[in-house]
Amino acid sequence: MSLGLKASILAAIACQSAANQKLHTDVWTQVEPRVVQMRQQGTSKGFAMLIDDSGLFVAHESAIPVGVVTGTAQGREISLRVISRDARSQLALLATDNWDSRIRPLKLASTNPKKGSRLIAVTLEGLYSAELAADDSVGLLSETGRYMPFNEIRIETPTRRLGGAWILNEKGEIVGVIGAALQALQANVQRAPLNGGASSMKADYGPGDLLVAYSLPTDVLGRVTEGFVSKSHQPKHPELGIEFVDSRSPSGALVRSMVIGSNIQKAGLQIGDVIVAVDGRTTNRATQLAAQLFRLTPGETVTLTVLRGKDKREIKAKVSEATNLSEPKKLGVGSSLLAATSFDR
Repeated sequence: MSLGLKASILAAIACQSAANQKLHTDVWTQVEPRVVQMRQQGTSKGFAMLIDDSGLFVAHESAIPVGVVTGTAQGREISLRVISRDARSQLALLATDNWDSRIRPLKLASTNPKKGSRLIAVTLEGLYSAELAADDSVGLLSETGRYMPFNEIRIETPTRRLGGAWILNEKGEIVGVIGAALQALQANVQRAPLNGGASSMKADYGPGDLLVAYSLPTDVLGRVTEGFVSKSHQPKHPELGIEFVDSRSPSGALVRSMVIGSNIQKAGLQIGDVIVAVDGRTTNRATQLAAQLFRLTPGETVTLTVLRGKDKREIKAKVSEATNLSEPKKLGVGSSLLAATSFDR
């Protein structure tokens, strides 16, 4: 870790309340040996987090320098090489040689944090208090044109350099990585979370500015890192092979086309069906369905509740593994899109 960045982190901690100072110091002491600060021409770009004791690291694409990737860890120079990229999550796998295998990797939280949970944002400007505001947000990745599920994170920080920042819980476990900062909230203004009530962040953390940012949920992040540390170094994402749009009456997602021979077609889904629930969870819009389907796991069985005219029925099918984004897909009836893609009519 560079002296400049270390000074920034210590300065950010010093501005916190006494309780938060101790928490952040304890967490950073635990995490620091497992973090590489990446640089480009002497400027800090972001962090790569150790996910395997063989020297495998994961980082957000926005934090990776162009060209040769170098950085510092434990006060020494580190050279990294990108060995895998995942377009859907915008994460990349990096490796370094001669890593000290005695340094254990960071743990990924086993479950998504609960709304209101205290979190810590590891940014280039330092460590800042954060909280989970909502765990049911849906966003559009401009690079892929795909809808994704996101956690909404409120971070008490004046910095706007949040792309690629990591989110930790109080145990120092990874719970997310920031893809984009969307808007700043005026200081000392409470905002109501989606589940009702006023945010307690000002009372707990102090008078700093609040920045709203979005992070991949823990289950998706876990799927990506699991794929990265596998022999193939490739994450496996779900696919049903259907295209759908909003249905306004009844509300849900109208199936517009399917891939011929896909599991879901064989299971009995038909064009014109309106999907209203996934594994018992209500679906009101196509974007919501896209995010729900993206959280599935290839190989598991999904149950879709559909309306066909006035009839309601359940259709069960095995979730397929998505093909590479650059590979063309065999067209079914009409057109064919991945399960995590949808368009409004």
